[in-house]
Amino acid sequence: MGLVLLALPIGQLLSLPVTGWLVAKEGSRKVVLWGVGLYATALVGLGWASSLYQLLPCLVLFGVGGNLTNISVNTQAVGVERLYKHKPIMASFHGLWSLAGFAAAAVGSFMIGHAITPGWHFVLIALFIMAGLAVSAGYTVREDTGVDPDQPIFVKPDKEPAGFGRHCLLRAYLRRGHVRLERGVFQKGNPSR
Repeated sequence: MGLVLLALPIGQLLSLPVTGWLVAKEGSRKVVLWGVGLYATALVGLGWASSLYQLLPCLVLFGVGGNLTNISVNTQAVGVERLYKHKPIMASFHGLWSLAGFAAAAVGSFMIGHAITPGWHFVLIALFIMAGLAVSAGYTVREDTGVDPDQPIFVKPDKEPAGFGRHCLLRAYLRRGHVRLERGVFQKGNPSR
């Protein structure tokens, strides 16, 4: 079970350093199209996976597609925001993303209520996504501004974010040890709790 839970973040971590470089090199428009296509395809695979060996690669690809889509769509959003003469509209995009999450939950509830299997559910969603992509592809920002195509793939992070990352990692490890300690107390039984 732990391996299954780890597969999606592995895909995200593997694609993270490459995605920024791809967006800079190929442009966010192309990466959006690739990422959404991979995202929808991997979603269908998740719905029809019948073994661990089918599920794990689908989850990794789903993580890669999600990361490609996330970074390139946010780059597109920055480009759209610049078209509005720096009027701050990024919060509106994130608000719409949240509303889409609620709509997706409603669709999922409908599918469950009508006993539609995950395989067919995800096929229908993938078709909807690809149709939406076909309609909206012509409205994407053609050229990204402020992107250096000659940037290296890996860059040493600034001191402050790197320090913050180390701090969060340390806190996570400390918290994990605390959870293990509590689990041991609960498993052995503690009359004071």
